[in-house]
Amino acid sequence: MGFRHTKKHMIDFIFPLTLLLVFALSAMIVLLLSARIYSAQTSRSEYNYQSTTPLAYIAEKFHANDSEETILIKRKEGRQCLVFQQKGYATYLYTDNGWLKELIVRDHVSVPLKSGKNVIEAKNLSVTHTRNGLYRVTVTKKDGTRLTRLLAGRSRS
Repeated sequence: MGFRHTKKHMIDFIFPLTLLLVFALSAMIVLLLSARIYSAQTSRSEYNYQSTTPLAYIAEKFHANDSEETILIKRKEGRQCLVFQQKGYATYLYTDNGWLKELIVRDHVSVPLKSGKNVIEAKNLSVTHTRNGLYRVTVTKKDGTRLTRLLAGRSRS
């Protein structure tokens, strides 16, 4: 009873090595594709956030404070402000130093606009009151893109 000795062939070494290389290459390709997809999705998400958030924020403030004669457009410190008057205080929305800002002030108190809270990056805010009672709100993003939305007061008859 003797043991058989098998002869080693070059294919016994090359096949597992080739299989390992194919697996490693496949894993690398999947990793690179995943990174590209993640990067594209992150960029798209950031663009959507920058595009919709300023106008959505302003629209939500507008509709939350929508009642007769409480929404005003004022100039303060050389800036155009969208002002929401409530009992005892006012909320100012405006842009300053590349930011859409919000400042809540009690009546008859003078507070500089630089005291406002940063909401989101934006270069400029423009608000106009049209003849038919709509407010045209335009926000200029930091890259120069202009976003516009028309807002209508819901409490008006």
